[in-house]
Amino acid sequence: MGLSLKKLSSYFSQHNEVCILMFGLDAAGKRTMLYISKLAEVITTIPTIGLNIETVSAVVFVVDSNDRDRIDEACNELHEMANEELLKNLSILIFANKQDLPNALTFDEIKEKLNLPKLDEMKSKWYLQPSIAITSAVIFVVDSNGRNRIDEACDELYLMTNYELLENLPILIFANKQDLPNALTFDEIKEKLNLPKLDEMNSKWYLQPSIAIVGESIHEGFE
Repeated sequence: MGLSLKKLSSYFSQHNEVCILMFGLDAAGKRTMLYISKLAEVITTIPTIGLNIETVSAVVFVVDSNDRDRIDEACNELHEMANEELLKNLSILIFANKQDLPNALTFDEIKEKLNLPKLDEMKSKWYLQPSIAITSAVIFVVDSNGRNRIDEACDELYLMTNYELLENLPILIFANKQDLPNALTFDEIKEKLNLPKLDEMNSKWYLQPSIAIVGESIHEGFE
């Protein structure tokens, strides 16, 4: 794997606190992994949009400031997450991403569109931040069974890894849903995601097979 990470724990052991950006296409298994990483339990979840970050004591919600068409959808997702019983006591850090784009919503517009005062009524602890500069590592979740969307997943992976604030961060790639009969093999995932390109970019990465719905191989990716 060239410059790939053997395990993320070798990186984390050098840092007292880390913030991990988790992203991937919808229905890839991000929320299930979020729950397992935090609670070590398997919980049935509903499909989500957007991105999730898991830290020791907080959930980070990333919203595309430039995507005005989906801001209402993002608002619904944020408040559904804040209402989750298992997440109620966690602080919420909201990243208003892509603030550099000319059509991006302003900070005040983001507050209004996401109905952030409602979080105050729910007694949620939240903070709005204009970028993802504090991210320490990246997790990309791909649906191994989604053969018709694997090219889209590849594009998403390189769109994020080419983002300036995420350059040089270690990347843990979960090839999820490996239990399904039509799932891409490990070698097929490497080929379809063009992972050798990450070596050319001097990115540190590790590919981990997983079955998030039963909690299989999630923690192994971090160890």
